[in-house]
Amino acid sequence: MVAPVVRRFRPVEVISCVAILSILVDGAVDVTGCPTEFLGRCTCRRDKYEDRIQFITNCTNTRFTDVSLLEQIPPETEVLIFTGNTLHDLPANVFGLEENNLTVVDLSDNRIRTIKGQTFHHVSDVYRLILNSNDIEITNGNEHKRLFSNFEVLRELHLTNAFNDRVNSTVALMSLERIFRGSELTHLRRLHLEDNEIDSVGNPNIFCELPNVEQILLSYNRIFSFPFNISCLKKLRFLDLEFNNIQTLDQTTLILFDQIPELTVDLKGNPFVCDSYLSDMLTWMKKTPVYLRQRTDYVCKEGRPSSNIGLALDDVKETEATSYMVIKTTSGSDTFWTVFLTLFVVSILLGSAYAYRRRKAILNKLAPEWRNLVSKLYYTSLVEPEPTPEAL
Repeated sequence: MVAPVVRRFRPVEVISCVAILSILVDGAVDVTGCPTEFLGRCTCRRDKYEDRIQFITNCTNTRFTDVSLLEQIPPETEVLIFTGNTLHDLPANVFGLEENNLTVVDLSDNRIRTIKGQTFHHVSDVYRLILNSNDIEITNGNEHKRLFSNFEVLRELHLTNAFNDRVNSTVALMSLERIFRGSELTHLRRLHLEDNEIDSVGNPNIFCELPNVEQILLSYNRIFSFPFNISCLKKLRFLDLEFNNIQTLDQTTLILFDQIPELTVDLKGNPFVCDSYLSDMLTWMKKTPVYLRQRTDYVCKEGRPSSNIGLALDDVKETEATSYMVIKTTSGSDTFWTVFLTLFVVSILLGSAYAYRRRKAILNKLAPEWRNLVSKLYYTSLVEPEPTPEAL
């Protein structure tokens, strides 16, 4: 009697068989486990994510331009990675009208410009939303105050390099504060705002709309001094200020940091100026209960005396005053200097306006080709040429 031959299928073959069977049954799934509309560019399967097996739909660098594909993701999807596409505008109900199982949504690097007020529905279980590296406009009529309101348990909001950088950061943060307030993100624990060209702030209480936030990440911005009120954040534990434009921190900020228990602050990569203006901060560093992460990497970019340049802040032994030209006046002459400086500035502005009108009038009398030539010469004379690579 001949023993029957038992064939052992490899895992890939099993998956392929399942996919083929699915095609025969409903014609909707290809060999990747994804809907056929995804053109075989994605993978849809159960896999490990954050130390546990979950159903992941992964469309990374798939070059899709049809945003309606987001409605086609398998309903069992828990982790959605849909990055490296060109979506531009997210419509209402972007994930469709049916309930889903989403817990993580990553829409990074999709060139997203606008998000409608009712874009995100059926996302009540999402705890992590990633919108990094987009071009989102939240001003000029594109501010929707309840933008994130349907994320009922959202704990992480990633907005690194997320916004249109052609809008002043003060205006953008004003809109963002109203969005935070309208969305009621009471479960949010971590907020990423790195690399958004934040320099000026008109609403220091913006983070008070996130009462339970524990981590605020603001690295790679242009912050010169710390402008935010964080005394309202009783659970804040980590503040990331790496690679900004901080030269020193004033006494008010230092006292504010000390009032928050178990706070960690990271100041690596800032251009500290180690002169007398840094003295308060140097003294504070020696006694503060705040944990200064990577403090051995805090280095003097400039200094007085010049021997401080390049030193770690912990190694600075002495500082000298930096000389600035100051107009010294008595209280009786303050008004005179104020009026004088105001008139001086106004005269410069009027002179510039007159010169501009004269130039415009002359150019209007010239033939088009001469106007272009004169304009080119004029602006070339105003702008210093950028240094060549050899000069750097």
